[in-house]
Amino acid sequence: IEFRTRGGGNGKRFKAVLRDSTEFNGICWTSSFDAPKGAKGGTVRLPFAKMIPTIFAKTVEGKTLLKENVVGFQLAYSKFEYDGGLNPKFELGDFSLQLMWVIRLMRSNVISDRNDA
Repeated sequence: IEFRTRGGGNGKRFKAVLRDSTEFNGICWTSSFDAPKGAKGGTVRLPFAKMIPTIFAKTVEGKTLLKENVVGFQLAYSKFEYDGGLNPKFELGDFSLQLMWVIRLMRSNVISDRNDA
């Protein structure tokens, strides 16, 4: 998955989360990333193969991401990383991160178009 941010992230660590099921408390496919610094933001690319299956920030073994069935995407700014570990770049207080576009990439082909804002 690839997305572009603009301003506000200031190097804070966020999580990109995909869901391949509409199950309310189902698996969240998660990848942590440090937001690009500066007003211009930047592009973040997170390979499907590196997404970590989690439930409530705890890793889950033996799961396979159904890439053809992605039904949700979210960005989270969380105090927690994985399995009780803390986000070393978490700070209390206001923050902003503007999301400009999101695309899904498979085998170097764009599957869904992006809408530049």
